Amino acid sequence: MALPYSFLHAWKPDRYSAPYLRLGLSEAQVQAFVIAELRQRGIICWPVDVGAKSLRGRAYGALRRGGMSASSAGGVLLGRTGAGVAGMCDVIGIMPADGRAVCIEVKAPAWFSASIKTGKLIQKRAPGKPAPEQLEFLANAARSGAVVGVVWASTDLRAIFEAASIDAAVASW
Repeated sequence: MALPYSFLHAWKPDRYSAPYLRLGLSEAQVQAFVIAELRQRGIICWPVDVGAKSLRGRAYGALRRGGMSASSAGGVLLGRTGAGVAGMCDVIGIMPADGRAVCIEVKAPAWFSASIKTGKLIQKRAPGKPAPEQLEFLANAARSGAVVGVVWASTDLRAIFEAASIDAAVASW
């Protein structure tokens, strides 16, 4: 059962144009667009780990080959050392006017391509879906006054800032 979150958190394909959905963008690409858009609006922001799962796998293998036990190597790489935060979002920022935090979870949009025979759009990849831990992180941040949301395109930022009543950021969209 999905909790009723007050921030943008659900994929709705009608928010995106067919040409955008045919691009096949990765989460890292969407994250780069989101950061560029936020910075253009004067919001100070930083990227947080995107796609490090494969890097952790390679690092895990290297540590095992180096003689580290599987359990201790896994604990370090999976954040079981106390250093990680479950559900940490992909973009962290600060509103310069009031110091309000901005926490954005980035997901890859669905990817469609046109059928050669019919020309109809066929889904090639499902959209990314936020994990329960990610939604809980955002909900906690929202309760603390942060501007939060899940995006599949940088255009989703407008809805997030409108919902948070941030007029200065929305006015320039």
